[in-house]
Amino acid sequence: EYESYREEGKVKTRFIRYLGKESDEKNIPLPKKSAHVQTPLYPEQSKQAGDVTVFWNIAKTELNMPTIIDSVCCGDDNIEGKSPGKILTAWAINKALHPESATNLGDWVRTTVIPDLSGLPGDYFTDSAFYSALDRVCYKDTTADGFTDFSSLICDELYSFWRFNNPLLNEGTEILAYDLTPVLIFGNGDNLGEKGYNSRHVNQKQINLCVLVSKFDKVPVSYFLLPGNFNSMSSVKELLVQMIEMSLEPGTLIWDRGNTSEESIRDIEALGWNLICGVQKLSDEAISLIRQTEVTLHVTNRVKSTKKSAIYATRANGRLFGRDNAGVVYVNIAKQMETFDTRNALLMEIDEDLTELCDNLAGLKKQEIESKIAEIAGEYLKFFKIYIKKEKTNYNLKWEYNEEEIFQSEAFDGKYILYSSDTTLTCL
Repeated sequence: EYESYREEGKVKTRFIRYLGKESDEKNIPLPKKSAHVQTPLYPEQSKQAGDVTVFWNIAKTELNMPTIIDSVCCGDDNIEGKSPGKILTAWAINKALHPESATNLGDWVRTTVIPDLSGLPGDYFTDSAFYSALDRVCYKDTTADGFTDFSSLICDELYSFWRFNNPLLNEGTEILAYDLTPVLIFGNGDNLGEKGYNSRHVNQKQINLCVLVSKFDKVPVSYFLLPGNFNSMSSVKELLVQMIEMSLEPGTLIWDRGNTSEESIRDIEALGWNLICGVQKLSDEAISLIRQTEVTLHVTNRVKSTKKSAIYATRANGRLFGRDNAGVVYVNIAKQMETFDTRNALLMEIDEDLTELCDNLAGLKKQEIESKIAEIAGEYLKFFKIYIKKEKTNYNLKWEYNEEEIFQSEAFDGKYILYSSDTTLTCL
């Protein structure tokens, strides 16, 4: 028991006596308590939902991916529970968002809403489940030349489903872009793994991934794999086989200059396809068209502008790979100006070095002077006309710019050439 008292104007309390436990004494009630026991709430670990849900809906609704994989690999498009289609769709989403190895893939899946979306428990997503699903796509088969591979058929079905629901505008034909990309691999288990060229200049085994993509909506149309030592040119034969097997209505194919040769052009055009491709500046035919074609910076020649440059183009008048007016010459303005300025700066440096050499000719033989000139000018020697004359006991050195060579190079700077089967196309 406590009582209150006032001391120097302040209210204080003091203990009087002990009364015992609550309700020990008569007429002292227990405090009121809730009839329901409150269970403490602990928040569950959050799960990745937004991007995963979007990707799952795209795969399931827009591409019909789980159903197509199940139908092709298992002959059943309505598999309840675990199926290769659901497992591999989860793997595809992971590759797009947060690539993981198969060993760690299951842990990643369980941090997302994929188990809820797929209707499968999180424990179903194990490394063995992923590998088993892959075995349904491609597996050893003694009755089919060693193995059976459904990957191309799956790709065709995915593209067909997409294009049926997203037709080309005005019932047009496909414009396909083709490219080859080296993919570095680790380990020794892949028969396709070979050392070959890659942009990183890494001396490591790789495979070449070849992809066809629709220009209309950027959807992948088909793909195939080649050994890592195949170059772009040698991949064209495989591309021809792929295009024949797809049975697409001929349209237009686009590829870079690494694939271009007279033979590859003829092969593609023989299938009824038009071709738009880069051409390497190697043949006399290509070099001549580039140099003789003036690309004026007129509004009718403007193709596009970027933050760093602008592209102008015009059709070349002449034959390219046996077709009249099939060449299109374009100029990259920034690249052209950079090349102009770089060469001019180097020519000025060489001019200064020649002036210094001219002041130190005493005692030098003609052969020694020529050697020093070659060392100073290097590959730019063709841009100078140099005269060495002997006056009495010493040599005299004079030079001037070779304006014709400079003009010829300027006509080539920043300019490139394309081949177009359809000569009625504009350059814009």
